[in-house]
Amino acid sequence: MHVRALLAAAAAVLAATTATVLSSPSALATARPATVLAGSGRPGGALPGSGAPARTATRAAATPAVAPAASCAEPNCDVAYHGGPVIHSPHVYLLFWGPKWKSAAAEKGALSYLTEFYKGLGAAPDTWSLTAAQYGDGKGSPAFGKALYAGAKLDPGTPPKSVTLEDLVLEADKGRKDFGIKPGAMENSLIVIAPQSGTCYSVQTDGGTFIGNCGKDSASRTGYCAFHDYDLYASGSKRIFLPWVNLPFQLDAGANCGEGYINKPGVYDGFSLAAGHETMEAITDPMVTAWYDGKDKVSGGGEIADKCAWGGAAWGGHDPFGDITLKTGKFAMQSLWSNAAGACVMSGKLTLTVVTPATQKSALGARVSLPITARQSGRARLTFKATGLPHGLSIGKYSGKITGTVKAPKGTFHAKVTVSYFAGSATITFAWVVS
Repeated sequence: MHVRALLAAAAAVLAATTATVLSSPSALATARPATVLAGSGRPGGALPGSGAPARTATRAAATPAVAPAASCAEPNCDVAYHGGPVIHSPHVYLLFWGPKWKSAAAEKGALSYLTEFYKGLGAAPDTWSLTAAQYGDGKGSPAFGKALYAGAKLDPGTPPKSVTLEDLVLEADKGRKDFGIKPGAMENSLIVIAPQSGTCYSVQTDGGTFIGNCGKDSASRTGYCAFHDYDLYASGSKRIFLPWVNLPFQLDAGANCGEGYINKPGVYDGFSLAAGHETMEAITDPMVTAWYDGKDKVSGGGEIADKCAWGGAAWGGHDPFGDITLKTGKFAMQSLWSNAAGACVMSGKLTLTVVTPATQKSALGARVSLPITARQSGRARLTFKATGLPHGLSIGKYSGKITGTVKAPKGTFHAKVTVSYFAGSATITFAWVVS
């Protein structure tokens, strides 16, 4: 639910915002180890309303390092890697902006809902997040297994009368300081900015402003429900990014941003739908330079959540959606695009089976070539690891073939082979007699 917000309509506004930030760095450079340069000047993605048609987004040209599959029809084509970073160890910080979060009933309910959502997201039994684990960069892949929640704070100040992109850049930076996020941890952090109800926005994306702008549900259903972006900092000769999400008060947009979309009454459905959408896209494409399908002109953004937004209803698709079960409860959620499955999925898990070889018998000095057969329900890259093999033998990390020349000592060895993919593994054991 993220329609890419790199649009011609907003280009002038965003460029002006960037210039403003760059022209007044002193306001941001006091007593800190890194100096903020600016926001990106182009929101990384925007979730359209549930009734909004998909829109074409504009991106900077990039040559993918990994190309999507050729035989597919958009938007059901793989996302490609464009060389940028991903978030390796996601830590989500919730920044509730405005005094209503302390007193208003709707805000209190949303605060509790979002906090419980992130306290469960990423940890078992959550398998929805695991889809993102397949999208890595040169330094590794997003890691899950523990809750993404890293803390929450309230900024009691009232948001400006018309929130600009610069205001969000500054608020994210304020959150960085309030949470005590150090430069070395910034690129593994994600600040979710949640302004109070009734907030007005001037920052625009492809379809316009927030659908529930100023607390008034847009009858036209055009605009966005949320988007992600990042702040950029200088620390010595390095450039450091701090990802963030703008998550407006979803109830201001009502059903157009997901209220009651899955559950009845489902008052807070829109919060988990939009937050989950933007979080996974921020993790896999934090600077709008990593994982997306640049040829996707159908979903409007081409990131892993865009392709599955609102079940694909805007383009006649039938992608899955529903509640996901976390350790903190059930939460409304859309599916995510999986290159490994070639489809929008509600779980990153694949079925993986490994065929156990019969007992092997080899003489000293014998040359060995034994393939380990693994079958999966998708097309994920598999890795193979073996222990307990006779001396002189090893297994190919990606081929799964055990090769080498058997060396002393003789005896019975108990081989153990583990086959892994981004979200799971399977292990077999078998005997190997050396005579």
